[in-house]
Amino acid sequence: MLNFKQVHDLVARPMCAHFPKPKQAAVMLMRIGAHEHAISNESYLRQVSRSRSGYGPARGWLQFEPATVRAVTLWAAARSLSLSQKSAWLEFGNVSSPDVLMWDLRASAIYGRMNLYASPYHMPDTDDDDGAYNVYRKVWRPGALPSRSKFAAAFKRWSK
Repeated sequence: MLNFKQVHDLVARPMCAHFPKPKQAAVMLMRIGAHEHAISNESYLRQVSRSRSGYGPARGWLQFEPATVRAVTLWAAARSLSLSQKSAWLEFGNVSSPDVLMWDLRASAIYGRMNLYASPYHMPDTDDDDGAYNVYRKVWRPGALPSRSKFAAAFKRWSK
């Protein structure tokens, strides 16, 4: 199992380096991953579902729905990105299937960063629990919204 420092240093930070507010964005991805992926206790890369059909459609440590993967791909194709942003996107983004996000953490992170980059919401400071919760709520639009305290606690627990 990867620890917080490994995921931050090897995945989140490098994938955010070519975009505005890289430090804040990397921490935001880590906050989202701590909640969505439940990395600290029950790691999963495929959505856990209570339905009879088994798994839900979400994939990767940031739990992307296939529709979100398509939307981010279309958004990135329609934007004028800087050369370094295009390079990161072409190397790690533009996946052939959302299933790739289950085993390629960097692809999942670049999709996460592009999803945040596409949003009109202000990137919160690294220590802003309320701001991070608000961005998560507005950009990720989770089906089962955690309380602010549970969202913040997942990050604090994992980042110890």
